[in-house]
Amino acid sequence: MNNSKNRQLIIVPHPKRSEKDLTISDNGKEEKFTIFFDGFRRSTDKNEDPFIWNDNFLYTFCHGNEVFTKSLINNFSKANTDKDDIFLVFVSPTIFNDAKHFAIDTIIKIKKLVKLPNDRSKASLKKALNNTNFKEDTITNILTYHFPGSKGKEFIEHNRKNLYIAVGDAEESFLPMVASESKNSNYYPFIFDKTSSSQIKKIIQANSGSSHGYYVAKKSSNRFTKYKCCKLKEKFEAIRKQIINNVIDNNKIYKLKGNQIKNEMDKLRK
Repeated sequence: MNNSKNRQLIIVPHPKRSEKDLTISDNGKEEKFTIFFDGFRRSTDKNEDPFIWNDNFLYTFCHGNEVFTKSLINNFSKANTDKDDIFLVFVSPTIFNDAKHFAIDTIIKIKKLVKLPNDRSKASLKKALNNTNFKEDTITNILTYHFPGSKGKEFIEHNRKNLYIAVGDAEESFLPMVASESKNSNYYPFIFDKTSSSQIKKIIQANSGSSHGYYVAKKSSNRFTKYKCCKLKEKFEAIRKQIINNVIDNNKIYKLKGNQIKNEMDKLRK
């Protein structure tokens, strides 16, 4: 890894996630995990984003206008040695010890971007995906689960003019899990303490009275500087450094990766 590279975090908020318990065999030992994820869609009109049931995590739609900026797109058009390392950190609310907290449910280090054609019919999308290095089963899963349904040449939802798939690095994208005291699970998603969770809510929410209104926070936005009393910028800067060392807030992180969970998808969907 080139340690001279710049590393950026983009904080992508999401409403409460679905939860699933899975058991994974790791070096002959069975480990139990509770994961937070986008949930299995109940309608073919909808999408699953980020799509984690794949060697490479995929992200395309939610808050895409705020994430896929010209600056980010230009970054991935550079030579490999000049690219910044960009991590998407997905945060979502959860209830922990009878109080509202925020968790980091997914971290994606972007490996590359794939531009989607303006024709979003299934045939056109399949043709475009066939020109990538995705495996055939991956392409099928993208069309079936990650993408929303199409009506003619348009997606039924999220039909923006320019759409990109952020393809996660298979080794450096993961669900950050920490040891759990729960009897049902050995590992649970990383959850911020009460103070940090309050700061996160402040930085990503439109206003204190809003029931939703979450916004992306990143280096180029003013959401960090707007709330100068908030230490969240320093908090996420610390996380940026600690991600590389598998430790966040002195908690050792188990990095649960796509190749460990992808084969669980069909079983869990039943």
